[in-house]
Amino acid sequence: MLPNRMAVWLQLLMSASVKCPAIIFHGSDDDVFYPDKTSKQIAFIMESEKPVVLYCDYDVIDVHRTVIRTMVDYYNPEEFCRALITADPVHGCSVLIPRECFAAVGLFNENLRTTQDYDMWFRMAQHFDFIHLPLVLLQVRQHGEQGTITMSPLHVKECNEFLIDGMLKTLRTLDLSSSPGSVKQFLAECLVSFSRRGFHKASRYALLHYGTSIAQDGSLFSRPAVRPISTFMARNIGRVRNIAKRILPK
Repeated sequence: MLPNRMAVWLQLLMSASVKCPAIIFHGSDDDVFYPDKTSKQIAFIMESEKPVVLYCDYDVIDVHRTVIRTMVDYYNPEEFCRALITADPVHGCSVLIPRECFAAVGLFNENLRTTQDYDMWFRMAQHFDFIHLPLVLLQVRQHGEQGTITMSPLHVKECNEFLIDGMLKTLRTLDLSSSPGSVKQFLAECLVSFSRRGFHKASRYALLHYGTSIAQDGSLFSRPAVRPISTFMARNIGRVRNIAKRILPK
């Protein structure tokens, strides 16, 4: 859950009496901004003709502040909602968010302990473009006391719920605006992504919808159509065996 001071701070910035063009979201107290992060992002966003959410690249560091790798995340704005479901497209500390975005979609859901940022990004991405600034502007610390690790069961539960809900909402959009092939491709991406990331409940939902899709278009037994299912089976082989033991005669 976001600290109470964060909720109060956001409420204050949202008030009509405060003249602030942008809100900087820094969701973790152990990550490090490079000195020019704020100035470069503000300079970019102030030149934008419309409100956008700006995100940047970042270095991942260990407990000794040694850089382990550099993360470069770029997605076309029109693909961003989809990427929030099938990938990991943005780090919360990398963003700069105009106040208008919060005015349009509301504040963070404080009932969510580990996925409140992704819930917010998904809501915002339905109304505003997420624009990539190709600069490394912060360090993100990786350590064993992160909430996603210390609250792992809750994190997995919240992620499963977020991914299922986001997948179904995206499907409704695709059904209205895209070809059946695009729907099938999205479901295939969901099935592979959820399976590889270990979100078993979400992967079962994706399997159900994907199986229905390939059965309807007649590609059920084609090799390309079976590949995502093979990934699901490989990642869930132990679970499949346990189910088989319970339902098959001895």
